[in-house]
Amino acid sequence: CWAVSRMCVSNNHASTSTENIASMAVSAFFEAAAREAMHRIDNFEWKDLSSVLVAIGHSRHRSSTTQSLATQVVFRATDSCHKLTTQVMLNVALSATRLSVQHDVLRPLVIQVGGCIAFRAPR
Repeated sequence: CWAVSRMCVSNNHASTSTENIASMAVSAFFEAAAREAMHRIDNFEWKDLSSVLVAIGHSRHRSSTTQSLATQVVFRATDSCHKLTTQVMLNVALSATRLSVQHDVLRPLVIQVGGCIAFRAPR
């Protein structure tokens, strides 16, 4: 996913029909990746799941499918913050923001992330 997200950046201003076809292929890839990740979400480790979101978020490919995946991951992460690394928590939160997850959905995650980071801070 990450390598394909970089293609999106370089083809951001598609002008030829070949570039348009490539852009459509990249969009189809992210749709398929999001659908597959939602279907198999229980098979992913948190680091891998957050990496998928990071790649999709960097591509800025927004669709109902990618937004649904991000929303689903946010709900799961909110309930699992105490088990997650700080990097995974931040990756999920930032990527979900990039994918336009609703603020009401993100708010509980942000609160949990803040609490987890504060709890882990040296005293």
